[in-house]
Amino acid sequence: MKNNIHKEVENAFAAISFLKKGEMNPFFKHKVLQRVANEKEETHPPFSWYKPQFQWATLSIILLLNVGAVLYASSNSNVSLTSDIELFAQEYSLQSSSNAILK
Repeated sequence: MKNNIHKEVENAFAAISFLKKGEMNPFFKHKVLQRVANEKEETHPPFSWYKPQFQWATLSIILLLNVGAVLYASSNSNVSLTSDIELFAQEYSLQSSSNAILK
């Protein structure tokens, strides 16, 4: 058994000894590196989907929501301010003849 394995190893080394060293073009490495440099990978920025059209649409929606909130708050502020002051005064028993300070 060992003799058989030993012969197989010797045959493998004998086959390897008949192989010649491969010759390579001296500029092979340079050519390969140039090809790799020329093949640019397509890199996508992290927010490539956030294009200017989408930015303008988002800005418009946010501005509309803010304007709507300001208009809603200002339209209800006159009515609710006096009622809120009266409710506060009633809750804490602050009813007096001079309410000019609270208004």
